[in-house]
Amino acid sequence: MARLLTLQLLYHFDYAVGRFISLERTFEESEASYCETLEVSSQGWHEGVHNIAQWLNYFWDVLLRAYKEFEERVGTFSRGREAKGDRVRTEILKRNLPFSISEVEEACPASAATWCA
Repeated sequence: MARLLTLQLLYHFDYAVGRFISLERTFEESEASYCETLEVSSQGWHEGVHNIAQWLNYFWDVLLRAYKEFEERVGTFSRGREAKGDRVRTEILKRNLPFSISEVEEACPASAATWCA
């Protein structure tokens, strides 16, 4: 259940690699490390003194391996469209001070609506 929720959170924050590469399989490929990391990270949980640092390192490593696998499968490519944040940043850098947010919203309406989302 925790891995399912993690996958949903990753989608929410635009880490979409899980749509193309099975994170479940990536976890299963390192099952021994997965179990060991969970055990170490949960020691002291009942006393409130557990340390999740090892689990986070393991999790980020799994995510990095998934992105590397994705890149190997599709190769490197350049996007035709910039990411939302990049489009907004580019538009802001083109402007002279002072400028208004509404000017940026007009220049990239699809991006501006999700600034704080």
